[in-house]
Amino acid sequence: MEIRGIVTTTVLILALIAISTASASADCWVANTSWDAPDVGIMAVPAFADLDGDGDYDLLIGEVSGVSHGYENTGSACSPAWTANTSWDAPAAGAYAAPAFADLDGDGDYDLLIGDYGGVSYGYENVCPCTPPDTTPPVITITTPVPYGLYTVGMTLNFSATDDESGVDTVVGNLTNTSEVSQNVDSGFAPAVGVYTLVVTATDNASNTNVSDPVFFVVYDPNGGHATGGGWFYPDENSTLPDGKANFGFTARYKDGSSTGKLNFQYKDAGIHLKSTSIDWLTISAVSAQFQGTGTINGDGLYTFRVKAKDNGEPGAGTDHFDIKIWNGTDTEADPYHKAKNTISGGNIQIQTNWGGRVE
Repeated sequence: MEIRGIVTTTVLILALIAISTASASADCWVANTSWDAPDVGIMAVPAFADLDGDGDYDLLIGEVSGVSHGYENTGSACSPAWTANTSWDAPAAGAYAAPAFADLDGDGDYDLLIGDYGGVSYGYENVCPCTPPDTTPPVITITTPVPYGLYTVGMTLNFSATDDESGVDTVVGNLTNTSEVSQNVDSGFAPAVGVYTLVVTATDNASNTNVSDPVFFVVYDPNGGHATGGGWFYPDENSTLPDGKANFGFTARYKDGSSTGKLNFQYKDAGIHLKSTSIDWLTISAVSAQFQGTGTINGDGLYTFRVKAKDNGEPGAGTDHFDIKIWNGTDTEADPYHKAKNTISGGNIQIQTNWGGRVE
């Protein structure tokens, strides 16, 4: 029986050599030394199974003494790296151990059968639960702000993250204003007057990361002042239709805690004459005013506009700046129907504080 086993093994090895040689001529088998397993001694017999449930194959190698040595794949499925894991070493089952894996009891994990030189195969049930690695990112909750929310100055951000498997390691908000200036903030931060987008990023202790959808919101001061302006400019190269002359005139203020005002924007080369029907929100900060509202173009339709006007001192011409975006409808996450901006060539923009002086 022992001799027959040796002969059978020899025939099998010769058959494998023949198959691999034939395949090599077809360029199927190419030596890859990065896959070489550790040297455990003579008569090494490898067996593969995903022992830690992380999606790649780990390794058990039997050898002449009867011991089977466990190795965890700490690389990847396509580029394995073998790291000894003695907790996976199988019991000595006799000389020339040859391990094989299968789920013999149907409980979802790998059990083990080890054959030996004497012809005996020893069975081992896997009684240790295999906990797959945590691949689920944290859940992010943003309570404040809500999308497109309007808040008076003094409001604070309120966001958090939870992770029931590994626990949350870090959670941080990124606050970006309309000038593309960003800062990292914690929950509880109180933004100054302005127009912002908040994105929250959370990472758990298993290095899984989740990123929230952007939240657009406005912080205003109903006592912050008012803005007026009128003039003309030539839209720059980033505008929808550069070079043609555009005219504008506006007033924007708070009255009894609500924003009010008017906008008139005319761009003949684009066939646009926008007149406001409402001002939905207004912010006054430093030397700039931002406001959003709805209106009609050429007396028809429903359009949303957003204006950023800057008062850079006197005279207004050559220093002040006007920027407008217009959307067809109310979806301001879509690409604007029209946009125009530049330093004004004529006219003036005035930003006034609530006590009557210009904001410096």
